[in-house]
Amino acid sequence: NDSHPTVTNNKIFEEVTAVMLLKGAGGVYELNSMLQIKKDAVVLAEVGQPKLTKNRIGFCDRYGISVKGEGQAVVTNNSVYQCKEGCLYLGYPSKGTFKTNDLGDNNGPVVVVDGGKCLLEDNEIHDATSNSVVVVNGGSPILNGNKIHTGDVHGVAVGKAGRPQLTANEIYHNGSVGVRIDTDANPLLDENEIFDNEKGIEVAYQGAGRLSRNFVFDNVKAAINIGAKATPELMSNRFYTPLSENAIWLPKGDFTVDRSNDIRMNLTGQRPGKPNSTTRHSGYASQDDIVRRTRKQREELNQEVAKWATKEEAAAKDSIAMAAPSEQLSTLAPPDYAPRPMARKRASVT
Repeated sequence: NDSHPTVTNNKIFEEVTAVMLLKGAGGVYELNSMLQIKKDAVVLAEVGQPKLTKNRIGFCDRYGISVKGEGQAVVTNNSVYQCKEGCLYLGYPSKGTFKTNDLGDNNGPVVVVDGGKCLLEDNEIHDATSNSVVVVNGGSPILNGNKIHTGDVHGVAVGKAGRPQLTANEIYHNGSVGVRIDTDANPLLDENEIFDNEKGIEVAYQGAGRLSRNFVFDNVKAAINIGAKATPELMSNRFYTPLSENAIWLPKGDFTVDRSNDIRMNLTGQRPGKPNSTTRHSGYASQDDIVRRTRKQREELNQEVAKWATKEEAAAKDSIAMAAPSEQLSTLAPPDYAPRPMARKRASVT
């Protein structure tokens, strides 16, 4: 009922719930320890604008933080771990900002977005025994600048009707797929780095989405696997997979990969079979043509990529210098091929 207390430096153990905020409640909750809680440690339901910062939440039988209903909670710099159902639950139509939290070491998923519309920014999401981030039931969160890594299954699993925006995240070292897009899911992926997973991206049967300017590299089996009747839009992505069997696994039938995508330094351009795509480096190879490369060889290949980019940049400059002034504007197209750190794209909730 619109109360706004300040709660700091408390130790709360073995309670049913540590903090429950209802009906417009706000306040500041800082530097508290909430451990061995029998249900959800923190419940935010129809809240105002509470601030939770620098709390330690762990060993809960359900969720570490559960958000339901309206409200604009600001949750920053908390450590949430070892919660059986998840560190963070965002139900419909929850909003709010979750920033620079350490979420992980969990026996199950870390973040579950069940219809929520929150901003998750600059968090470290790690060490899940299930999917690290799950988005279902029309959830449309913005995930910006997070590190999502070391999960046993998928880094981000976008379920049916999920509509998240993933921008400038690092998604790596997950046991299965970096980003899995399920049936009828339609996410936006822009400027993410996805690497060191079994597969970089997988779009399941009838999945969709817009994938642009992502750098997908050094995944074991494929940079992207596209299922039957899936309709993702691929624009200006870079797929470098020198250790993979394939850069792009395509479904049977017609599927066009836009020429703006850069596909190089792969064992084979696409899945063995009929070359049914139009790519910058189209073509195919049989399994007998695939040669496994060692880590040392991969490093050498990456160095070669950098050399290619340097040569292409020098050639482009020479070409511009020789062109007439009226022609120079049409030739200004700087190469964008070499691996490089990506500038994080800031996002906000509307």
